[in-house]
Amino acid sequence: MENPAYVTSFLAHCSNVSSVKVWYATTQFLHFVLGKESREYGCGEVRHMFSGKLRECGVSMRSIDVYPYSGDVGLELFKEYLPSTSGMTLRPHGHEYFFEGLPMPKFPSFEKLDSLHLDCINLGWMAYNGRNFDKFSAEQTELPPTLTTLEWQNRNSLELRKFIPKLERLDRLEYLLIGHADFSGRDFNDLVKWMRRMPRLQYLVGVGYI
Repeated sequence: MENPAYVTSFLAHCSNVSSVKVWYATTQFLHFVLGKESREYGCGEVRHMFSGKLRECGVSMRSIDVYPYSGDVGLELFKEYLPSTSGMTLRPHGHEYFFEGLPMPKFPSFEKLDSLHLDCINLGWMAYNGRNFDKFSAEQTELPPTLTTLEWQNRNSLELRKFIPKLERLDRLEYLLIGHADFSGRDFNDLVKWMRRMPRLQYLVGVGYI
């Protein structure tokens, strides 16, 4: 983006937005759009113009789709500047994430988030040895207990076993979709066990395994 004024021009006309899609490579862009100052995008008048721009224009939204091109996701910035978000899709771009997934060490606790779609997201920290993710720890990664709708899709065979225990706190869940999962082993029995702790669950959907 060569001219920052392009962003301010359309933000001023988008005060009431139902859904926003954001593609970005680094959190520098998020700092820029969400209102924090960023050295990368200039200084002086430019930084002053964008400081708190979303708040200044009164922009509010109910749902946001997040498409990072790198591991520099910055969900804490969305939590800070868009705390009332009720719906979110998180799907990283890139061949390396399509099959292996993107590690997510921590998921912010959005207080009003009731719908979440995670695609190719690994809930936990994973060590990268140059070619493969080979170590993980997911104990500290929790999903918001306010969720009523959750869609989780992941092609990494290691991730389902890490994901299922994350359902323990989701006692408000009504709709659960699990995609690309292999239930031929013990994972199906584990899922049934955790489902007993979700009294409001009405729909369980499974989609293609590859």
